Amino acid sequence: MVICKYTLRRHLEKTFADRELTQWFDPLTIVVDENNGIIRVYFPHAFFGQWFMKARKDDFERQVASHIHSMRILYEKDYAVAYRTTKTSSGREYSSSRIAYPADIQDSPSFPVAPPRRHSPNSQNNLSAENPYLLLDRHTFDTFISNKKNDFSLAAAREAVEKVFSPAYTPLLIYGHSGSGKTHLLGAMANALRHQNPQVSFFYGGTNYLQHILNPSSYYVDEHTVFIDDIQKIYHNQTLQDSLITLIDIFHSLQRLLVLCSDIHPANHPKVAPKLLSRLSGGLIIELKKPDIDIRMQYLQQKNTGLSLGLKQKHMLYLAQNYQDIRSINGALAKISVYHSLHHNKNNMELSFERSLEEPLPHHVLSLDDILEIVSKQFSVSTECLTGKTRDKSVSLARPVAMLFCRELLGLSLVQIGKIFSGRDHSSILYSLNKIKIFQKNDKDTHTKINALKQMCLTRRE
Repeated sequence: MVICKYTLRRHLEKTFADRELTQWFDPLTIVVDENNGIIRVYFPHAFFGQWFMKARKDDFERQVASHIHSMRILYEKDYAVAYRTTKTSSGREYSSSRIAYPADIQDSPSFPVAPPRRHSPNSQNNLSAENPYLLLDRHTFDTFISNKKNDFSLAAAREAVEKVFSPAYTPLLIYGHSGSGKTHLLGAMANALRHQNPQVSFFYGGTNYLQHILNPSSYYVDEHTVFIDDIQKIYHNQTLQDSLITLIDIFHSLQRLLVLCSDIHPANHPKVAPKLLSRLSGGLIIELKKPDIDIRMQYLQQKNTGLSLGLKQKHMLYLAQNYQDIRSINGALAKISVYHSLHHNKNNMELSFERSLEEPLPHHVLSLDDILEIVSKQFSVSTECLTGKTRDKSVSLARPVAMLFCRELLGLSLVQIGKIFSGRDHSSILYSLNKIKIFQKNDKDTHTKINALKQMCLTRRE
């Protein structure tokens, strides 16, 4: 019998589905030495070898032995997986592994050995030299501002770090608009892991990890946990998508934590391969909602106190109403702070605020009375009718719009809005808000009119 990869695959097809073989058998390079009765197996890259030796080696050898009795499968010492066990502070054991390639498949005849990229509690030497990202100490769970809108995301992130040795899901994908706080939450997870389990090696950074660690020239894999930001950057690159698929398969098999961040849900990106979408969907995908005015105000108050900016309540409310995400708020604060310092307006924050933003500060910020007056005038109804209990057709659109502005521009809670509108309960307010949002989505003219009204509210002058 002539033995080759094809004959082995035909035999394996009796036991394994073609989809499975495509995943773990087809990537193998198999060299048959019939004279010495040896089958040699080579892996496409280090990560694949680690996963194979952990998840498929026994099945593979069992099936080959049942088909070919006179040959042995050899894994050369240079590229066999060497598992070493480490005890955590709780006494629990976990394995850290590495794979090296034999010299004859390297670019150079010799195979150098590099020191492991271990994490030190007092440094950031877990970051590779090519990695431009820095893990900032200020990114913690305590400084991450959230409300009911993002409570679930924060809870899921905390739980993932607490159960790092037996994650309930991998990968964990956090997605949301730019400026929603994804990088902060990712950094908070890495910092929590660093302080709670300093013996655990991890990587924190960008998609360069996929290019570096899954490249055939990589020496080994040593990270127990990996945090990767901005994976939307690889969605246009099929090779890197394949690398991420392999990474997910390995971490899932080894029960290791893999956390990813993206600006967009992968299902909404046209270039994401079905295979990658399937792997990502097999973990936990959570959305980090865009910060509402409540979170923006909390953030401004935190920065104002921490940096001693001296902003008044009306300044912060103005910024929270006019800047929709954390990054744009930071940009405005930096501009105000620098202008205030350079022009020495120590006793005139009002002047610094106004001139640094290159627009006059209104004598008062938007109020509830402003909203009710503007909406009433535009829809030709009285404010009493607007806030009353009447169900006339004339207020069927005006009232939900006023409720929407109270929620989005003033940051009022559902209960507070209910009190303004004749004591309605929070479920009625929520129903009205959802209704007007759907109406905006389906009716372009209504969407345009509401946006124009919103801008009118924000630019109101006495």
